[in-house]
Amino acid sequence: MPRCSTRKPDSTPSSPKKYHGQIAATLGQWSESLLRSPQDVKTIEATLAAQFSGSSLNPLNSQQLRSGSIEVHRIQFASTPTLASDAFLRELRSSLAGFATILTAEFQVTSIQASPAPAGQLPLRLQTCVRYELVGTGEHFHREQRVGYWDLEWIPVAPSSDRFLLRTWQPIEETRSRSISPVFADITASALGVNPSYAAQLLHGSDYWRTILDGASGIDIYGHNGVSVADIDGDGFDDLYICQPAAFPTVSIEIAAMGPSTMSLKRRASGCLKILRALFLPTSAIVATRT
Repeated sequence: MPRCSTRKPDSTPSSPKKYHGQIAATLGQWSESLLRSPQDVKTIEATLAAQFSGSSLNPLNSQQLRSGSIEVHRIQFASTPTLASDAFLRELRSSLAGFATILTAEFQVTSIQASPAPAGQLPLRLQTCVRYELVGTGEHFHREQRVGYWDLEWIPVAPSSDRFLLRTWQPIEETRSRSISPVFADITASALGVNPSYAAQLLHGSDYWRTILDGASGIDIYGHNGVSVADIDGDGFDDLYICQPAAFPTVSIEIAAMGPSTMSLKRRASGCLKILRALFLPTSAIVATRT
């Protein structure tokens, strides 16, 4: 687990929540830069304070969690910030050099704490925990995803300023997943595209319907689920992976051979879909993985 807290800022009068928007806006600029180019770190460079120090971004330990078509590693980093801004930026560019294109760059402030400050002045220090997610393509892989936490300390440009600069940057831990070739294919359109309701309803997505439907319909709970089909256990038969709301456990239904007849497998799969309907779960999103 990351050392920095993942709780959300509270809403008490002394809460540093009012500074959350400023930090989030800065992180949003980082995201825009990296989406343009993995090597575009000028926006990040402009955020670093003159007395900045950061921990090395080179992995200190790497533990392999999974091998095969998808490789997963858990990475830990040095805990002592020893790098000045120039050296840190070189390591940041080197860390991102494997990406040809970054498709997703998301940064979320999960906790924020402020040091005491005189009335009318900014706190001398903001301590934030930031969850990051980077997904991109590269020459030697199809997709790579990095999810982790940074411990970031911010200081105001001046006591009366409304801007913060980054004083320290410490990576906590990271989970890095990589696939050499495509392992997933969305077949929703080919499976449901001939149905007029696919274009009229499904393509709009849950966010659209949340603005149209009454919340009592349960769109917030039941609008984010689907079915994934894959040969999970490698026995040659596709299995169902059912994504359910938070109140229900996610279900993996393994379909085993029931005889030489294909019809027996179809009846088994049909029975699984009946289970879905019995649980009042939507089956509108159907996807499959390549096996």
